[in-house]
Amino acid sequence: MGGLGEARAYYANEILGKRLTDLCKVLLSLDINEPIKIFGELDSKKLRSSMTLFYEATHEQIFLDVLKKYFDGMEDPKTLDRIKKW
Repeated sequence: MGGLGEARAYYANEILGKRLTDLCKVLLSLDINEPIKIFGELDSKKLRSSMTLFYEATHEQIFLDVLKKYFDGMEDPKTLDRIKKW
């Protein structure tokens, strides 16, 4: 398994999916919308990639909301390319 299937399984897991959703809720509640100030440059890229992957895997609005708040709604193009290859 990998890619979208793995992301779906992660999100479907009772514990992991809840933690992921809770993390997104915290991110959405913050007054700041500059991910680099929160995570630094590298982890900001990872956040964008992860939110892209989980949104494409599940189409859950919360992942798109994080992308909208922190990345002007723009999904990560490298992640989208990887998804196409899977």
